[in-house]
Amino acid sequence: YQNNVAKLFPKDLLLEEMGVKGYVGVPLFDKMNNPTGIMVALYRNPVKNINFAESFLQLVASRTAAEMERTTTEKALQKSENRFRDISLSMADWIWEVDNKGCFIYVSENVEESFGYSAEYLIGKTIFEHREKKEANRIQAVFHEILSKQEPFRNLENWLVNKQGKPICVLTSGLPAFADNNNIIGYRGVNKDITLQKKLEREKEKAESELRQALKMEAVGTISGGIAHDFNNILGIIIGNTELALD
Repeated sequence: YQNNVAKLFPKDLLLEEMGVKGYVGVPLFDKMNNPTGIMVALYRNPVKNINFAESFLQLVASRTAAEMERTTTEKALQKSENRFRDISLSMADWIWEVDNKGCFIYVSENVEESFGYSAEYLIGKTIFEHREKKEANRIQAVFHEILSKQEPFRNLENWLVNKQGKPICVLTSGLPAFADNNNIIGYRGVNKDITLQKKLEREKEKAESELRQALKMEAVGTISGGIAHDFNNILGIIIGNTELALD
């Protein structure tokens, strides 16, 4: 609209308030050619060269639409990452990512709550560290086997030694990570601290073992009592007959 746009649209009070006379607008499109909005230029004087104004707006609009799409994509990606992180953290005590040598390249911050070490400290360390030697050798062998198969794994029970020097048991699950050329570059997954659960299981096993032992002793006592009673009956006959023979 080259001139008198405020009069053409009397219901748009903003045009009148701003003293707008000329108006040039171009639509914004995404990469799929779907409309995403509109970019406008408002003039307080009549537009002298409307073709130039429209061409200039279209040039700016293409860059603006691309920036809007990038921002929207970033927000969607961030939202997806937040959702993934929230779901993962609800299922695990910490999230991790390692390269194909077993070195941590990412660890979530909540690792410190159960492991004692900060995420920053663990970056560059291997998953074979902070373990008893026998357990470290076992996990190293398991890791190389999993890496060679390039398959997901679930609920691998393993033991770590936390910063306080206490053993902790974790369940580890992971998925292989691939580069653009489909070469495996490492694994990413989650750890769940089950130390308390293992402690309760041991206490339960101990209690069950003590109960079984008590039941065994009770059974032995019952059998012994029965045998003693049978012997007593036999001895009663022998003693009685012996006394008769003596008389």
